[in-house]
Amino acid sequence: MIYSIERLLRETLTREVSPTMILHNFEERMIRPGMSGAALRKFELFVSDASISERLNLSLVVKESSWIERRVLDTLYKQKMNVPFNFTFNLTSDVSDFICLQDLGSNHIPDPLSISDDWLKKEAYELARIHATNLHQDTQYAWLPRIDRRFIETWLQVGWKGPWQEVLQNEEFVDVFHSYISQIEQSAQHIVEDMNLVIRDSDFFSLIHTDLHGGNVLVHNDEVYFIDWAEAHYGSIILDLPHNFCTRRHVQHYVEALNDLGVRFPETTFYKHYQICRRYIGLRYMGWLLHIWKHDKGATNWIIHQMNMAIE
Repeated sequence: MIYSIERLLRETLTREVSPTMILHNFEERMIRPGMSGAALRKFELFVSDASISERLNLSLVVKESSWIERRVLDTLYKQKMNVPFNFTFNLTSDVSDFICLQDLGSNHIPDPLSISDDWLKKEAYELARIHATNLHQDTQYAWLPRIDRRFIETWLQVGWKGPWQEVLQNEEFVDVFHSYISQIEQSAQHIVEDMNLVIRDSDFFSLIHTDLHGGNVLVHNDEVYFIDWAEAHYGSIILDLPHNFCTRRHVQHYVEALNDLGVRFPETTFYKHYQICRRYIGLRYMGWLLHIWKHDKGATNWIIHQMNMAIE
């Protein structure tokens, strides 16, 4: 990183906003990190353009990211997918480096318990476009990490097992959720083996996000955008579905979007894989809710939602 932030901002402006845009000054603004904890820096820019008489204000976000994330965002943007416009000086070195991103604001997609069918359809279509365009591109994405058993086990440990063992020491938790505990543990005993069926079925392989939840889906100008591709892999598209498309009725919007794009899978196989992934995602994202519940009992309904995903 031998270049300055100012140079990165200037280059992004001229490449992605307007080739005649002039940067006069910029100021850094505070921005809250996302759920991934990634360090983000927001810059308010004071600019002018030869075609407009008055000076303008706009903002960009700078993130220190992995080579995988930078390359994925560059690829998807060039494919005209709904990701923020972006620019980096470094698409070749496998080191952490800066990427400059379109500031899409902070309006997230409605949560899966309250989302409307209209928003589900929008999200489903944009996600299906990414998956369908990059389906069965093993050679093109040789540089992407693959989903394997270790990936499944690691996220299960981090997202469920550790927090679960800790919260079982809480008598109030055991009293409130006693009817779920044995069912959750029984489901967890088999989930890694069950997931082998999903992660080995190359018919469903594409570029996938792997950490797709409401925090990583933004709404900007009435469109849905996907952000934070730090955990991108090459693997089963079905891993990207259960968190935001948490019921069969929800995921049907995605299936219909795929069909409209000319992609069809055997229904029995698709839904068998979906049910397995739904259990896995129910476990994987339970841990952060368990942490929240210790301080905010308002998270009870969300924990029940995750538990039902994990056992059904």
